[in-house]
Amino acid sequence: MPKTNGHKVLITGAGGYIGSVATYLLLQKGFEVVALDNFVTGYREPLALLQAKFGKDKFRYYQKDLKDNLHPFFKQEKGIEAVLHYAAHCLVDESMRDPAKYFNNNVCATNNLLQMLFDNNVRNIVFSSTCAVYGEAEYVPVDEQHKTVPSNPYGDSKRMVEKMLEWYGKLGKLNM
Repeated sequence: MPKTNGHKVLITGAGGYIGSVATYLLLQKGFEVVALDNFVTGYREPLALLQAKFGKDKFRYYQKDLKDNLHPFFKQEKGIEAVLHYAAHCLVDESMRDPAKYFNNNVCATNNLLQMLFDNNVRNIVFSSTCAVYGEAEYVPVDEQHKTVPSNPYGDSKRMVEKMLEWYGKLGKLNM
């Protein structure tokens, strides 16, 4: 089992497929990982397996909703250097039926997370966005120069977060 390389990373949405794989890869590389998931769509089982394999000194996970007060979590888990932010609702058709669910979870919860990061001097974030921010493709392959015209609340919620991150980056609050 690898020793910690001294770097501590927070993964949000760690109980999801991408979050759990990213957690595993970071643990293999020797990172100390702490994870948050509200387990609405994520799963505890992969995280429990990772904790059993790597131990609580290398990996800990918490059931937390990003809309909640995260100050106690950050007080307990000092020294987080970076965040991989995977937590989001991600079903296009559901977002058309219940857009408030997507704006509340994907935008408002991310804003709360960002405030907690600022309060705890965490400036490094990787955000998992989606191609849905581009809307209907005007050309293929779609690249990052393609205009962003989301055609559903899911894509729009992710674009709103991208804009928030862009502004915080410009203002020197985040490294992206």
